[in-house]
Amino acid sequence: MKQDPSYTKFAARFASRKRDTLNDEVRFLDTIFRKKGIKRVLDLPCGAGRVSFPLAQLGYDVVGADLSRNLIREAKRRAKEEGLNVSFHVSDMRNVRVPGRFDAVINWWSSFLYLENTEDMMRALNSANRKLRKGGLILIDVASIWNGLLTGDYKPCLWDEPVRNGVISRCDIKLDPFDQFTVQDETYVEYANGRIKSKTHYVRNKFVMTPSLFKALFAATGFKTVAFYSDYDVRSKLPKKGIERLIAVAEKI
Repeated sequence: MKQDPSYTKFAARFASRKRDTLNDEVRFLDTIFRKKGIKRVLDLPCGAGRVSFPLAQLGYDVVGADLSRNLIREAKRRAKEEGLNVSFHVSDMRNVRVPGRFDAVINWWSSFLYLENTEDMMRALNSANRKLRKGGLILIDVASIWNGLLTGDYKPCLWDEPVRNGVISRCDIKLDPFDQFTVQDETYVEYANGRIKSKTHYVRNKFVMTPSLFKALFAATGFKTVAFYSDYDVRSKLPKKGIERLIAVAEKI
């Protein structure tokens, strides 16, 4: 998992945006948290606080951590601007260093896919385990790439229409023919006064996560698998057709 300052500069512009699914995401988390009596949440990695802030507004004690200084700087700026009591820390999810213990750790919006091998995945899960109280939950949300690519439903997506000023991104994902990876091809296009100012290109490998792989990783790092969900609806447990996301929930043993 590499940190590219120029990449996180662009990523920060996207991470703080309110996506169409945000209300559903927060409702999903809130439903599970209320059933389990969860009060203190570690958002790991938190990006610019996209999910941290609405959870805090619901009354949860939220702490955010992210490896990107650019994203943490943006999160702190927004917390101060909006008067929200959320603390943010620069920290690697493979060895998170934040104070205290938590009732739940969330690893959201495909952040887990930045871990490019199972060794790093286990380091991240062991690190989360150390920050959880016994019986605490970890919730990991990833794109259901494995399902979309195998069924042929996945199509390259243009995240934004061209703009007069700002940045848009195009992302194309293909299967690596030799390993359990997808190759994610991203291009960021920066506009100024309606003209292209710059293009920045990145190619990243992302692991194809499946329920079986999650179960094996959880078992090896002190967790018990609780459930898998196919979208941001607690009624949508796997197996189910039409998978939108893969959300894995496990409990610290």
